[in-house]
Amino acid sequence: MSPPAEPPERETARSRRQDAAERSSVALLHELAEALTAITSYVEAASHLHDTDPPSGRTRLRQALEKSLAQLSRADGVVRRLRTLLRDEKEAADE
Repeated sequence: MSPPAEPPERETARSRRQDAAERSSVALLHELAEALTAITSYVEAASHLHDTDPPSGRTRLRQALEKSLAQLSRADGVVRRLRTLLRDEKEAADE
């Protein structure tokens, strides 16, 4: 036996929520990818500074590491928002 069909308005609401979740997920994943790319660049620059600059390059090394930390924080925020979005979508689907 197949389950009973959903009323059209409920099916439409579910479809809209799913579309919104998918758009948000794509945007968040793009933002996460940007943050990870920035982190990679900053860490590579920091590594290069560590290997090639004299001790006076410490300021530039510190700046690269601080920028890396800022991007890690950004990436963490994206992951948290995505988890919230997915949890909210699951709760809405369970209703």
